[in-house]
Amino acid sequence: MRKRIALFSFNRQLAKIERYVITVAIMKIFRIFAFLIVGQLVFADVPNCKLADSSVEKMISDKAMELKGEEYCQFRIYHSMDDVDGDGREDFIVVFTVEGTDNGTNNHITFLAFFGTVSEKPILNEVGERGERDITGIEVEGRSIILKTLEYKESDPMCCPSKSSSVTYHLSRDKLVESK
Repeated sequence: MRKRIALFSFNRQLAKIERYVITVAIMKIFRIFAFLIVGQLVFADVPNCKLADSSVEKMISDKAMELKGEEYCQFRIYHSMDDVDGDGREDFIVVFTVEGTDNGTNNHITFLAFFGTVSEKPILNEVGERGERDITGIEVEGRSIILKTLEYKESDPMCCPSKSSSVTYHLSRDKLVESK
C-alpha cells in the first residue's frame, strides 16, 4: 500500500512537473511569437530612406564616422532635377546633417554634397551648424545652388533659428563656392 501511495505521489509530482514544463514551453513560444509580431509592428514605421547608390551612403557614413556623430537619413534633403555642371544631364544634390559630433555633443554640422555627372568625386561643402543656420530646402538656378535656410537671430535659442534666408553656391570647376 505504501508503495502504491508513494507511486501515486510520485506520479502526481511528475504530472505537475510535466504541466510546468509544458506551460513554460508554451510561454516561451508565446513570447517569441509576440516579439515577432510586436517587433514587426514597431519597426514597420521606421523609415527606410537609404539610397540604392552605395557611393552616396558611403560618403555620408564616412563623414559621420570622421566627426564621431550620427546621421539620420530621414532628415536629408534631395534634389536631382537640374543640370548644374552644364553637361546636359541631371545632377544629384543632397543636404545631410551629422549630429552629436565628437561622440555626443549637442552640436550638429550640415553638409551639401554635389554629385555631378562630369566629376568623378562628389563635392562636399560644410554649409551650416548649430548657432549659424539650418537648411530647409534646395533650389537650382542655372549653375547655382540656392539653399533655403533658417538663420539664428540674436534673440533665438540654440534650438530654434527663426530668420528666413538663403545662401547661394555656384559651381566653379570642381568646387562649390559660396556667393557673397
